[in-house]
Amino acid sequence: VIRKTNRYIIVQFVESEAALDKVKLGLSSKELLKYGYPSKTSIKNKIAAYLTGYLMGMLLNKSQKTNECVVDIGMQKSTAKNRLYSLIKGILDAGIKLAYSEEMLPTIEELQREAKKLGINFETIKSKIMENNS
Repeated sequence: VIRKTNRYIIVQFVESEAALDKVKLGLSSKELLKYGYPSKTSIKNKIAAYLTGYLMGMLLNKSQKTNECVVDIGMQKSTAKNRLYSLIKGILDAGIKLAYSEEMLPTIEELQREAKKLGINFETIKSKIMENNS
């Protein structure tokens, strides 16, 4: 489940059993601050979305809860290469299997260029996430 708020991006791993949903793992983009994400930069942009997805994927791998998911974006707009698809790209890059359309995802090069413009050390944060969650 992926949701946007006015301040954060939230992602949850939810299991549904007999019409009862149980949140097994959840986090918000605020967690990125622990990995060196700049506190003065928006934590709801495409870079934060990608890194939040990457963190979620790494946590799912570490906990061995699943290696395959279905995405629920609710009533949010589905626009190619937006924040939602950046988050999905992060989950995919962490090794979780999802059904997706390649043309909807931003490329890693596009994300790196945007991170550079915003002054975010993308690769360093991604490395810290990997080191702390593998």
